[in-house]
Amino acid sequence: MNANKSSVINTSNLAFLVIAVFIVLYLVPLEFRPLWIPDETRYAEIPREMLLSGDWLVPKINDLRYFEKPPMGYWLSAISIWAFGENAFAVRLSSAISAGLTGYFVFLLALSAGFSRPVSYTACFIFLGFLAVYLGGTFSILDGPLTLFLTAGISWFYVATKTGRYAYWLLSGLALCLAFLTKGFLAFAIPVIVLLPWILWIKRAQILFRQSWLVIATALVVALPWAIAIHMREPDFWNYFFWIEHIKRFSSGSAQHGAPFYYFMMYFPLMAFPWVSYIPAAISGLRQLNTDHDKNLIKLCILWIVIPFVFFSTSNGKLATYILPVFPPLAILLSAGLHQYLNLDRRKLVNLATIVNGVIFLVLLTALILSKTIPAVRDVYSDEYGKFGLISGALLASIVMSGLALFCKSNHKLMVLIISMFFPVLFVFHMAIPVATYHHKAPGPLLEQYKHLATDDAVIITSSLLIRAVSWYFKREDIYLMEKGEVEYGLNYPDSQYKFLNMDSMARLVDENIHEQPLLFICKPECDPKMESLFESEQKQKHVYGNFVLIYVPGGKTSSGPKSVD
Repeated sequence: MNANKSSVINTSNLAFLVIAVFIVLYLVPLEFRPLWIPDETRYAEIPREMLLSGDWLVPKINDLRYFEKPPMGYWLSAISIWAFGENAFAVRLSSAISAGLTGYFVFLLALSAGFSRPVSYTACFIFLGFLAVYLGGTFSILDGPLTLFLTAGISWFYVATKTGRYAYWLLSGLALCLAFLTKGFLAFAIPVIVLLPWILWIKRAQILFRQSWLVIATALVVALPWAIAIHMREPDFWNYFFWIEHIKRFSSGSAQHGAPFYYFMMYFPLMAFPWVSYIPAAISGLRQLNTDHDKNLIKLCILWIVIPFVFFSTSNGKLATYILPVFPPLAILLSAGLHQYLNLDRRKLVNLATIVNGVIFLVLLTALILSKTIPAVRDVYSDEYGKFGLISGALLASIVMSGLALFCKSNHKLMVLIISMFFPVLFVFHMAIPVATYHHKAPGPLLEQYKHLATDDAVIITSSLLIRAVSWYFKREDIYLMEKGEVEYGLNYPDSQYKFLNMDSMARLVDENIHEQPLLFICKPECDPKMESLFESEQKQKHVYGNFVLIYVPGGKTSSGPKSVD
């Protein structure tokens, strides 16, 4: 490759720029919005209860056993909460750090295959710029840490096959064990279905008999202490975790989050935005890739994208974030292909992709403006002119950058504009979320405002959807539930059954306490009206925040009741 042409992007200070982008886009927004239900409040409350009880072995919500996942994700959040306090920043920090470290592994993996530093840095920028990666890194979900550990494990496996150093086999096993401790047996399935075909493709079958046992043995040895300990404490854990959370979820016709085969194909363009439009140019460039690079990594990346994508598509249970692990190899292929395409003095497909992105930004901006000017078009921002201005300005900046990219003669400047054109939108994303969204996804503002009502003697009743949020904001683990939902398994234990209330038992509880102790009832408006009618009292207070309702009855001990802060 011509040395001059290889410098599509200048490498000076790129490490600083990557860190700066990560801080501004991933760390700064973490505290901007309240926690969303159900995932973020779940991954906040379980770690909080671990810290409170000192029991880091058995995950619990509202002091109910919760065996859907192993503990690693909860441990990471618990450490963050211990260090930074009980706040949104601490809850989301492990997801953000996972995204940043995964980007670092993307950089190292590309570099280890012989790609230049510009290509490797670009791969890191591309990875951090995917919409799916950004959302996974700024919301508290387990798919981010899972992707980190899978990427580390597969990367170290690849390096081990190149160098033959035993340390990398051990590191690969350690990383895959951490992936298992984050989300279960899925962490072993993905490396197997990716690495086994890859080993056969590159004709290194001897690895299966000589070195792979090191990876397996390391993973088992590291996981064994927790696996034995949880079995000793909770003998039914493995039965529930393996058969219900794995076999039933992925094979049963009634699996959780059921979706058709084409589900991921439908969501992939949005998840891979804005880079999905550059895939044709990258493919064209990859076809012309010279032999200075390790073609085995290209083969690995192809399998790493295709096989998990098909695997998750064939399972019955689907969520968009399940395919987050395919984005690290996609970033590497996009970077390598685009650099090669531009080095060949070709622009047509890159310009076409840039136009497509520019048009998308323009359509979004036009729709926003029309929502403010045409009564028939729904105005998502209503009176939130500040948020409207933020997102409109960001879209305008992205449109301008798209236009400038079309007229760049320098490949270096072109790549800089392509990489950064979506950053303005990402930067304002969390600040520009309409309050109407919070009304459906974030009960935090309501619960924060009235948490002073949740005194130690207050009887609190809520729904299975809101139990995590109510426990988190009220700092209580003795809350009654009017439905079982996600915590049904924990409620089935004899020592926890009393926390579930049907209509009759709820009526008795309210009747026994309504004149003696404060009562709090938190639900959504679609709750059974009969339940709300149980709380009829002259002192009843009803507070509404969007789609969330809080009913408070002071009780005899505090007959005057606290003043409403509405």
